[in-house]
Amino acid sequence: MDSGLSSSTHIFYVLELQHAGLDLRLLLNDIEIVRADFAEQKASQQKINGWLVRGDNEIRLLAALPAAGQTNTLLDLKCLLF
Repeated sequence: MDSGLSSSTHIFYVLELQHAGLDLRLLLNDIEIVRADFAEQKASQQKINGWLVRGDNEIRLLAALPAAGQTNTLLDLKCLLF
């Protein structure tokens, strides 16, 4: 997918997500980038240059809470530039 962003800039955009105990979906411009279920602590990184467009870009995080009695939850979302 051509984002219209110049590749000559050599900037890499990366989403980093760390989570535990959550059922979640992360969408960028309505495209699912990460999907995870109620797992133990997990970390993932995804290069997102191919999904970015000029102008506004929307990041949506949909998360479901853990079952009753489960207390170990973590969510940390970062957008990194390289």
